[in-house]
Amino acid sequence: GGFAILDPTTGQPKGPQVTSDGEVHALYLDGGALYVGGQFQKFGGVNNRKMMAKLATASLTVDPTFAPQFVGGMVDAIDISPDHSRLYAGGRFTTLNTVAVGKVVALSQTDGSQDSSFNPPFNTTKQPVEDIEALNTKVFVAFGGGYNRFVQFNAASGAQEYGSCGDGDVQEVHLVNNGSLLLVGGHFAGNPKKNCTLDTIPT
Repeated sequence: GGFAILDPTTGQPKGPQVTSDGEVHALYLDGGALYVGGQFQKFGGVNNRKMMAKLATASLTVDPTFAPQFVGGMVDAIDISPDHSRLYAGGRFTTLNTVAVGKVVALSQTDGSQDSSFNPPFNTTKQPVEDIEALNTKVFVAFGGGYNRFVQFNAASGAQEYGSCGDGDVQEVHLVNNGSLLLVGGHFAGNPKKNCTLDTIPT
């Protein structure tokens, strides 16, 4: 049901399985905790896990206190800053815990409540988020759905610091060489437009 536990050698199902009632689109392992995002309402037999859940890998049980309520679309990307101070989620949702939000948010790792100090410009984040790569001081976000760009946000405030757009979805961002290079992948074919207007949604 969207999630499977496999033997790493044979690829066959291994041990007790954890079920989901929908699709899983993002996994992020942080020590003994696995954050799961997707298009589901129930995970590991636990109701009221709307698009995101936290699983203890040792016991394969769902964390009873972590229960963010995403509505309007799936969670498609999850990342945690290297200093473990911030958990980020992005996707196609429109509200978090009944509050209207953009498509990328910061969350408490304990209960999934919103960390509102990270507050990107609302209209910039109306287009779906495909991937997130977080550092302690900045957050790189890949946007698709017509917005077609990656944006560098200030991690403390969510202010936009830089962006580049092309002619197709940006679907992956990944830092290498100790953060000295940012790799960007997607559907684009032409050259990116540097410093494109970040706060305008294309019609």
